[in-house]
This record gives sequence, structure tokens and C-alpha cells, in this order.
Amino acid sequence: MSERTQRLVEEAGFEVTRGDDYITVSNPHDEDDWPDILAIVSKLPDVVIFEQVVGPPSLEVSHTVFAYNDEDYGKFGDLL
Repeated sequence: MSERTQRLVEEAGFEVTRGDDYITVSNPHDEDDWPDILAIVSKLPDVVIFEQVVGPPSLEVSHTVFAYNDEDYGKFGDLL
């Protein structure tokens, strides 16, 4: 999770906890309330969301989200 996304999630009222190999998002006021991260990041003007679905028997669904801003594009040009 990028710092930009973390700020959006925290502004929506959720808490982000980072471990060595995991990130947990929760509502500090209601432990049964799990945020819809995709709905939160969908507010970004430059977001692209990929959904990966594995069919039966596992039926796993995962998402990859990309969102760049002008600052990110500027940094990319420095790498060329």
C-alpha cells in the first residue's frame, strides 16, 4: 500500500497497521466494520483496478490497483 493510498484510507476513518510482511486495515471504533478499499481508492482520478479471479474449486479473488499522479510521472522521467 502506497503512502498516498494509506492517507486516503485513514481520511475515510480507518486505521492502517503495517507489519514486516502484512498490512491490516480496520475500523478502530467498530471491529466488525471492514472497509471497502476498492471503493476508497476508486475516488482517485487516475486509478486502474485489475481483478484476478481463480475459478473452482478455490474461487479466490484478488485485486491489483495502480494510481499515479503527476509527481509519480515526473519521477519516472528521471529514471530514463
